[in-house]
Amino acid sequence: MTLATLVSKCVWSLREARSLQGALDSTMAQDITNKQFTPGMGEQAVEELKDLVKELLRSKNSLQQECSKLEVQLSTHETEHLERVEVVARANTDRADRATEAQATRVRELESVVESRDGELATVRGELSKHKDLLTSCEATLAEERRERAELLTTISATIRAHAASPSPPPSVAESPAAGGGSVDNTPSPAAPPPVARLLASLHRFCESQESTARDAREAARAAMARLEAMELRQRDLAYAIHARHEEYMARANEVFTVPSTGVDRR
Repeated sequence: MTLATLVSKCVWSLREARSLQGALDSTMAQDITNKQFTPGMGEQAVEELKDLVKELLRSKNSLQQECSKLEVQLSTHETEHLERVEVVARANTDRADRATEAQATRVRELESVVESRDGELATVRGELSKHKDLLTSCEATLAEERRERAELLTTISATIRAHAASPSPPPSVAESPAAGGGSVDNTPSPAAPPPVARLLASLHRFCESQESTARDAREAARAAMARLEAMELRQRDLAYAIHARHEEYMARANEVFTVPSTGVDRR
């Protein structure tokens, strides 16, 4: 028998008692109004009233016993309900504790991953700093070499111009008209001095090697920068994932801590 059935039965019994009492009251009033009193009728009325009182007392006792039974059953049902609520609350608390412990373990794992990623990021930043220093040094060396090359080319150009502007040496005796009687070929040789050409070729190769070194340094710096940006993006995504997982665990913990039947927060 459920609690609602017990309450309904108790209410119905009370209504029946009240209806019976009302019927007795109306019957007594009608008898008193309609009957004409004769000698000995008072004793009969008293006896009838005594019978009615006894009936009422029996009904009252019966109702009290029924109410006592209902109270006992109600108390039993209430105790069982509280015990069930307590069991559910303990189960929810245990489940929430396990979920919280799992969440804490997951958070520790994610924190260790973040620390390892921080170490990798610090390493990449150190490598990037080294590449930047190397690039700066290469650019400074290249600028110095370019300045020296420009000065050397200026000096070589001035020497070549001075050599080209110097007068031609006089013809030898074998080439004079008096000695041979023939015509003299005074056309100068168009070839540049071999040492100057070798020096220019060496300078050109040196400049190309310096420019190649500077390009390699720039490419290494760009690669290190790309790695650093990728590491920062992965770290940011990981931080977002940790935050989202933490919010999910907190929402689940709040749902578990709340008892569905009562809405009471068991924390």
